[in-house]
Amino acid sequence: MKIILINLFAPFAGSKYTSGLTHLEPIGLEYVGAVAHRNGHDVRILSPSPSEDLIAFSKRVGKLNPDIVGIGPATYNFNQAKMLSRLVKSQCKHTVAIFGGYHVTALPEEVADPAIDIAIQGEGENTFSRIVSFLQRGISYESVSGISYCKNEGEIVINPRQKRIAELDNLPYPLRSKQDMETYKCGGIYYPTASLQRSTAQVVYSRGCPHLCPYCSSKNMWGTAVIYRDPVRVAEEIEYLIDSFGTNLIFFTDLTFNLNKKRVLDLCTVLIERNIKVSWFCACRTEGIDKELLSAMKEAGCTRIHFGVEAIDEHSLKKIKRKKTYESIQESLEKTSKIGIITRGYLMIGYPWETREHLESINKNLNQLYIDDLRMSFFTPYPGSDIYKQSVGKTMSIDWDNYTSDKPLYRLKGLTTSEILELRNRIFFGFYASSTYIDRLKEKLVNYPHLHDSFKEFVQELGVRVLLDVLKTSKREDSYRQTG
Repeated sequence: MKIILINLFAPFAGSKYTSGLTHLEPIGLEYVGAVAHRNGHDVRILSPSPSEDLIAFSKRVGKLNPDIVGIGPATYNFNQAKMLSRLVKSQCKHTVAIFGGYHVTALPEEVADPAIDIAIQGEGENTFSRIVSFLQRGISYESVSGISYCKNEGEIVINPRQKRIAELDNLPYPLRSKQDMETYKCGGIYYPTASLQRSTAQVVYSRGCPHLCPYCSSKNMWGTAVIYRDPVRVAEEIEYLIDSFGTNLIFFTDLTFNLNKKRVLDLCTVLIERNIKVSWFCACRTEGIDKELLSAMKEAGCTRIHFGVEAIDEHSLKKIKRKKTYESIQESLEKTSKIGIITRGYLMIGYPWETREHLESINKNLNQLYIDDLRMSFFTPYPGSDIYKQSVGKTMSIDWDNYTSDKPLYRLKGLTTSEILELRNRIFFGFYASSTYIDRLKEKLVNYPHLHDSFKEFVQELGVRVLLDVLKTSKREDSYRQTG
């Protein structure tokens, strides 16, 4: 069968609050496509070009006359995905539209929209493969586990879930192409910098997370079991990426990379023993960070860690059920930064219990944290999370287009939306212009001068003059040390 998988996550310029142009491969679609391709189907993954609107892109898809169109939208581009599906189906009456991912897993009733024929619930590879097999043989797909669909009478049917894939290494490598891989890059403070990234790839070491954070929908997608790959197979995939695509930056997609210290050390040992020279980054909790772990990760090629800080005051940490303290957050970030690893901190504001006074006081503690790259987002109740269920009727918008995390969704007492946005602006730039950030930057560049250009590209985009002056001085001093 002819299958077109559509990646609507086009290059994301983001904003100054998200930092940098980022374009990552659609790893979920690539895995689904790889399994279908292994089964003998004609599979292509397409993305709209920057100059294409949905109508033009839908015509390009329609000309290929696909039997199946697969889309895995997030919440914020779900409406866009439905519109695209309608446009394609209006041209190709026989095309079956299959949606998957976090959003339709959380809200299977979305399948009532005529733009969606089938919605996959949870992990997609085996379910998608079975649907395709049934369609190819002309058999009704209604008995396939792990789907929701709408009967002609309007009744929504939600079938029991498929079992999770227990052996992830039995999956083929994701369906990648050299042409696409050369376009994937990460903007912000990365080593290597975006201008020197030949190809950025995503690699899965584990799937799932046991934690039950009330703002996260992962348990709805994966359950709470964590399934790991063999570290040797992971290393082999990285070697394949380097040899085939010239990849020089890897993102491990694990929801909590440092969940199991032994697993991390096992992977690092394999990467070191095989002498794999590639930079990589990952997402960690601030809990469980120690010198042994950081040293092994750095030796194995880790150049950047994303930390889920989320909140820095005790009241908010308690409300979102994070068993950590400001002091423990600070300690983990400081250890990581001082060993020469770039730190990114994810901070949420706009919690429904926050006040003007709270937001105006955030910088006092925030500025002390050893964060190199600050990602500020607004607290967003994504479908499938516990907080989403509690927030129905309490947010300012139920339009999925606004669920970007870059827009405030809750009304805060005594604050207008424009005032909340202005406070976010002050917090963000106040952090980067603070004397503590400037002092940390100077110290880091003295100890790790190879990171100079990583900060330079980011700061030039950010446009904070005082930081540009620091980088100019740092470069001159580094040149003097080298020649002196």
